[in-house]
Amino acid sequence: FKSKSEPIRVDRNNVPLEQNKTNGEILFPAETFCLASTKEAIDLPDYLAGDLKGRSSIGRLGLHIHTAGWGDPGWHGEDVTLEIVNHSRNDIVIPVGTRVCQLVLHRTDGPVEEPYSGKYNGQSGPTKSRIEEDEEFGGRDLP
Repeated sequence: FKSKSEPIRVDRNNVPLEQNKTNGEILFPAETFCLASTKEAIDLPDYLAGDLKGRSSIGRLGLHIHTAGWGDPGWHGEDVTLEIVNHSRNDIVIPVGTRVCQLVLHRTDGPVEEPYSGKYNGQSGPTKSRIEEDEEFGGRDLP
């Protein structure tokens, strides 16, 4: 995210993104936050849920990888958005293609009655928050 002098508002998507090009390595400056995405497309059937977890070997360096949500049964997308925070006081460089997270799958007792059909289905690329679409902010109804 580009730095802003005004606060980020949860009810408005007013966060300017800055896309960084890479030369085969990704630099995560000290004490910064960024959005990234996996290279893998995900298409969960209606009987599996997914939980993306950061690898502990990466976390022990101070770089924490979190997924932008739980993979509900029925969720699909060209990739998964990652929320990455460098909690370290040091810059961290990772070669492109390094395994930074793992997908843990959970089988349900059977197909769910209402597979996920929400605002993040079908996303492609790092997808910023769409919270302003939530019902309490005047957006569309959630499934």
